[in-house]
Amino acid sequence: MPDDYSADIQNAGTVAVGGSTTGELELKYDQDWFAVTLEAGRIYRFDLEGSRTHAGTLSDPYLRGIYDSNGNRIAGTTNDDSGEGYNSRVKFAPDEAGIYYVSAGAFWRGEGTYRLSVTDLGTYTYTDPDPDDFAANPDTEGAVTIEGNGVARGEVDYEGDRDWFAVELVAGKTYTFDLEGSGPLIGSIPQYPLASYGVAGSGTLWSPSILGVYDAAGTLIPGTSNDHVNLNGHYYRNPRVVFTATQDGTHYVSAGGATTGTYQLRVRSDDFGSRPDADALGALTVGGSATGQIETSGTRDTFYFHSDLDWFAVTLEANRTYRFDMEGSATGAGTLRDPYIKGVYNADNRHVGPSDNNGGSGLNSRATFTPTEGGTYYVEAGVAWNTGGGTYTLRATDVTDGIADDYPAGTGTTGRIVVGGSATGNVDFNGDRDWFAVTLEAGKTYRFELDGLATGAGTLSDPYLRGIYDAAGTPIPGTMDDNGGSGNNSRVTFTATEGGTYYVSAGAGPDSEGAYTLRVTDISVQDDFLPGAGTSAIATGTVAVGGSVTGEIDYGGDRDWFAVTLEAGRTYRFSLEGTATDAGTLFDPYLRGIHDSNGNVIAGTGDNNNGEGRNALVTFTATETGTHYVSAGAWGDFEGTYRLSVTDLTAADAQTAGTDTEGTVAVGGSATGEIDYGGDLDWFAVTLEAGRTYRFSLEGTATDAGTLFDPYLRGIHDSNGNVIAGSGDNNRGEGRNALVTFTATETGTHYVSAGAWGDFEGTYRLSVTDLTAADAQTAGTDT
Repeated sequence: MPDDYSADIQNAGTVAVGGSTTGELELKYDQDWFAVTLEAGRIYRFDLEGSRTHAGTLSDPYLRGIYDSNGNRIAGTTNDDSGEGYNSRVKFAPDEAGIYYVSAGAFWRGEGTYRLSVTDLGTYTYTDPDPDDFAANPDTEGAVTIEGNGVARGEVDYEGDRDWFAVELVAGKTYTFDLEGSGPLIGSIPQYPLASYGVAGSGTLWSPSILGVYDAAGTLIPGTSNDHVNLNGHYYRNPRVVFTATQDGTHYVSAGGATTGTYQLRVRSDDFGSRPDADALGALTVGGSATGQIETSGTRDTFYFHSDLDWFAVTLEANRTYRFDMEGSATGAGTLRDPYIKGVYNADNRHVGPSDNNGGSGLNSRATFTPTEGGTYYVEAGVAWNTGGGTYTLRATDVTDGIADDYPAGTGTTGRIVVGGSATGNVDFNGDRDWFAVTLEAGKTYRFELDGLATGAGTLSDPYLRGIYDAAGTPIPGTMDDNGGSGNNSRVTFTATEGGTYYVSAGAGPDSEGAYTLRVTDISVQDDFLPGAGTSAIATGTVAVGGSVTGEIDYGGDRDWFAVTLEAGRTYRFSLEGTATDAGTLFDPYLRGIHDSNGNVIAGTGDNNNGEGRNALVTFTATETGTHYVSAGAWGDFEGTYRLSVTDLTAADAQTAGTDTEGTVAVGGSATGEIDYGGDLDWFAVTLEAGRTYRFSLEGTATDAGTLFDPYLRGIHDSNGNVIAGSGDNNRGEGRNALVTFTATETGTHYVSAGAWGDFEGTYRLSVTDLTAADAQTAGTDT
């Protein structure tokens, strides 16, 4: 396809001030240049418009910059979305009269038609102080105070205007600066239902920017600039800067924006610091209390930002138990709606104590901590997001005396329990943990049940099994559970890897105290197949490629392993079926992974519901020949029978993925093929010439070219089979078809890799077109 305008000064188009011109981006990354004659002392607006304002078909215009007469880009003249919708807009005041060049492009690799307009906005003098409300230096008359969450208002009067505001700061204190204009979000994202960040409608400035915090000498302090915030892929226009002053005295905040308009600048201070070495830490005594205020609170749509954190130093004794209560509006101890004790830290700034959100009355927080060493500790007070700031009261209480704890939390516990038996205990206070020693055998699977009020096994309303620990008292990952049993009871299934002593930690949810019953049951005797590899694989099952086997998940958490012999380089499908296909009584099969000959799980080989209904389905290409193990299980605590099948998909694949492929496609022609299974790749050899540009099109159902729903062109490879960066594509063709434009750097054989997104299968058509032959206009000095 011929290019209407080049991307240089030799073959640029023209546009007149006060007029407009149209053009088209025919290829990915295409840019069209236009010459325009401008006068010094005047300001001009350049608008690049597309489909949003019905000025063309280009969905996302991108004004790539204004260039001087020698073709050098002028800094600050690029823009993507400052116009209406996704249109681009730039204002520019030239220092010298003469010819300039405007580059019209698109975001990413867009194509389509557009309109470029140039408007004379009138005379403009950079040194004229009349239109500017505040100067951009220490001589500014702008000022903002801290008291009462001070607010200052101003206006960005012209493009590039900067307003400085003087503010008095105290060393060691943390301040929050918010600059707010007309609205919250960049762009239109209707599927994002959250409210705004900051205060919308605080001015007319469309895109505020905090250009930085400066010291008394007017020197920029690094890391204090911000023009937007990226929150989960959504860009907020109202910026925030959180800054801890290192010096007392006058500082300056610089406000600006990408456009013109009014704004408000807000500044707030923090009563207590949040680092152990800060001068402004709070102090807390055991048996006493302290008050504070959370000045800055992140919300549901602003949790990215710094919520205020207050640290309080407190002296504690070793092996005594302390309770920390952080109270707000729920008990009239402050105005903070949802206090949050974020944790307890030691003198080395290491998190050593629990965090808690709602363990106290109402939404108040309560955390219990027993230090193993005496000394200074720090309690971190904060707020739960989406609840706002306010005042609070923090208390520290020694709860060791007067509380009869039946079993301590540690390897020195007096609690004992035997397999097949039970033990009773009592959660005596909020945060109490009771440990019980138990002897387990390697390779055996055990069920731990912590029951309370729900089953009449005690008075504890919310039992919480806090984990299983090894002989050294180290927690074993994945062994905690809150409500996995009946009602609020807890249940954990655990397979011991070594024989010996273990410890079980019995506890409760927030605000729950009372009696409980702990039981341990050996459930290995109920199991048809056991997990394991190598010498421990004597109890595993076997399954043959091309065959199937049946088994049963005997209890929640049961894993059945099956040995299978695979060949390197071949692709297999593992199907685990239950009730959905009448293959067993298991409601939700879960293929827990494929393991190598040593029993190590292979990444990415687990699946829950990729099969029919709730069945599991995994496609896997073996990298080594030999014995592998398949782990069959279930989601949650489901039990029942199942069928496991293994199919060799390579035997059914007519097209290989490699330089030894027999598939070929000619430039100007096409080839057809089939993705036989999820992850299948078909390679086609094609001869390309250096310097020529080609279009590769991979089509399926969208254009009736095959039955493949979502074709994925996985890349173009060189003659050695190495993939060429940036040569893959999924959905840039029509519908879900794939489309790649590629310029060859070498003459010779290349390989195109055809595939599909995810596990889609079906037939397709691959076409190759020489675009250079169809392009009547080159981009370069040889045009």
